[in-house]
Amino acid sequence: MDIAKFIETVNQNELPFVYSGNRLNDENCLKALKKIGLDQDVLAVITSSELSGIDGMAILKTGIKFSLASGIIEGIMNMPKSKGEYAFSDFVISNVSIKRGLLYLFKVSMTIWDNQKNKSFVFSFTISPDKNLKIEDTMKDKLLNIFNSLITKTGTEYVSPSEAGKNVDESVQNIKSENEFDFKWLSTHTTITVNDDAITIKKQKVDEKTKIQTPKGKPVTISRSAIGLIKIKRKFSPLPLFFGIGLGIVIFLLIGIIHVVPVFAIIGLLFSFPKVMLIYRKDGATFKAVISTEEENEKEYEKFVNVIFR
Repeated sequence: MDIAKFIETVNQNELPFVYSGNRLNDENCLKALKKIGLDQDVLAVITSSELSGIDGMAILKTGIKFSLASGIIEGIMNMPKSKGEYAFSDFVISNVSIKRGLLYLFKVSMTIWDNQKNKSFVFSFTISPDKNLKIEDTMKDKLLNIFNSLITKTGTEYVSPSEAGKNVDESVQNIKSENEFDFKWLSTHTTITVNDDAITIKKQKVDEKTKIQTPKGKPVTISRSAIGLIKIKRKFSPLPLFFGIGLGIVIFLLIGIIHVVPVFAIIGLLFSFPKVMLIYRKDGATFKAVISTEEENEKEYEKFVNVIFR
């Protein structure tokens, strides 16, 4: 977190329900801090008027702490998350969105990356200031500016081949070089780096919400002189078939119609023959990477083959 940037932003956007500097001693702010369980080292407080009293969230140098009773983790199930606490060393705020509502003033949704679990989740809460507050059109943008100043890039965010070389965020350091090739299949990306004497193959999972990449297995290095052939073909993969059958069984148990099982099995079978790029070594060993049929992958393959065999 860039503390100086945050303090500058929060001081420029003087919203009545956002407290910083001398306003941290305001009565409503102190009520929220008491509910949160804090009394020092606070940079700012954002309050929400709830029936149970003044709820809120406090931004510290080390992280964010909530008392907002309406906070939930969004996913398959909406789970209450009161008094949530997210340390900046363990959690990275990747994206923030704000919507106006009828029963509340704003709904804030924060996409948060968990460094320990290597996965993201969305934490949402509502802000309902005092009914006597005069609502202004600029409030939403001002609040969004405050939260956007908390967003941090990890440097591992995925940059697609089509975006590499363009004007991208300077804080994202992994811009693809001319000797690096990226092939994707769903959330898995296979990156091949071509050096003078060898190629290095890495597989990474790209998080859907944050685009942050995490390694899958160890990198593989193959000597360029050991490569005999590279080609693309379709090979059978049982996972889509099993997934289709499993999904069909779940739906059958829910609605009681047995015909859904073979239908979903057929759909799974249609996806069970993905495109696979095969790298054959002269000693008979083979490395394979499943890739999608997207045009971007086709272009990457053509460039990769031209470089590797030139």
